[in-house]
Amino acid sequence: QSHCVVVLSPLHSAGRNPVFKRRQRLASLNEKYAALGRMAGGLAHDFNNLLTVVIGGVHLLKDSITDEHIFIDNVGDIEQAVERASGLTHKLLTYAGKTRLRCERLEGDEVFAQLRQSYVENPRPNVHLINGSADGPPAAGVVLRFVKPTSLAHLWGDQSELGFALRELIDNAVEACSDNRPGLVTVTVRPETLKRRLKIKSNTVEQINPGTYLLIEIKDNGVGIAPEALSKV
Repeated sequence: QSHCVVVLSPLHSAGRNPVFKRRQRLASLNEKYAALGRMAGGLAHDFNNLLTVVIGGVHLLKDSITDEHIFIDNVGDIEQAVERASGLTHKLLTYAGKTRLRCERLEGDEVFAQLRQSYVENPRPNVHLINGSADGPPAAGVVLRFVKPTSLAHLWGDQSELGFALRELIDNAVEACSDNRPGLVTVTVRPETLKRRLKIKSNTVEQINPGTYLLIEIKDNGVGIAPEALSKV
């Protein structure tokens, strides 16, 4: 006659093992995040299709009226609102992992010119666009100043993502000046030579090797970041 003895230890029982439970929770969270990403991507695509129709109608309306028309400012406001909404859908697509970065050679002068032109074609209220140096900000509003050398070298990156990121940074700088009239936002682009290896905190890059880079500096005279929030940036 044989006997079989089975001992269930709390440390090895899957249902009571804390490591197993933690892995279960992480797997469940990953599934939820994946589901949210798919939903965000689907909503962003559908919303972007609606915005395409709206912006097309706004452009037709804008072309059919003169600059002196009584509703020209309202049409401009609608256009800006749609552009910002399009930026939100872009963020949703990025969150959902639906956008693919494409690293390609870009001409620095062209990138800079397109960035400035975007504010010419879609001006913001109370924002005065100038080039180079100026005597000073106007009595009200925000001066947006672009400064660059005669010519810029090429750079590598995703053109649409780079333009979107720079536009967001500039818009944030303009908004930071809203409570500090008159405001001044200066966008400076220049070559910068890095002589030593630079360690940085980033999710994708740990260090920058010595070499010549294109430095883009966005500076404003706004209220700044609250001291208690600086540690979270």
